[in-house]
Amino acid sequence: MEDYRRFHAGLGLLYLLGGLILVEQASELILTLTPIHAEAAPWRFGAVGLTLGRTTAFLFADTLIGVAAFTRGDWRFVKVWGWLHLLLGVAVLAVLAGFALDVLTVRRAATGAQRRNVELTSLRAVLVGGAVAILALRAGLIMSRFGKRKTTEAGPQMVFDPAAAAGRGN
Repeated sequence: MEDYRRFHAGLGLLYLLGGLILVEQASELILTLTPIHAEAAPWRFGAVGLTLGRTTAFLFADTLIGVAAFTRGDWRFVKVWGWLHLLLGVAVLAVLAGFALDVLTVRRAATGAQRRNVELTSLRAVLVGGAVAILALRAGLIMSRFGKRKTTEAGPQMVFDPAAAAGRGN
């Protein structure tokens, strides 16, 4: 039982570590992007590029939090986390649509070598952003199905049903 409590406490530390990484990355991004000039296409173009450049750190933090929640059996949290991923996926797709328009504006203003750089940077952003959107939407669909209710002698409980999570169950 003592080992279980230690393990459970260790998983709680994963929540904290994941949260710390998310806060640190978000605050660094905000500080880098200020002052905000959302009306300027070049600023928006750069903001999308900088944000997508931090994808690895955000995914690492997201994984820490998800593994901790899943392993601890925090199914309600997993469901909420799943819904947040669905919203994130839709938001990334919307940002990429706006980014496509900004690419045209920035590319038109660029000359020679700058134009090639804009094209390559845009391609990277679309590939990474598209992958993030697909991953977020897929993870959101799976996680939002976790936590099927089951009534036991101890009362209603949330349990993991792999078939329901994969969309093959009830």
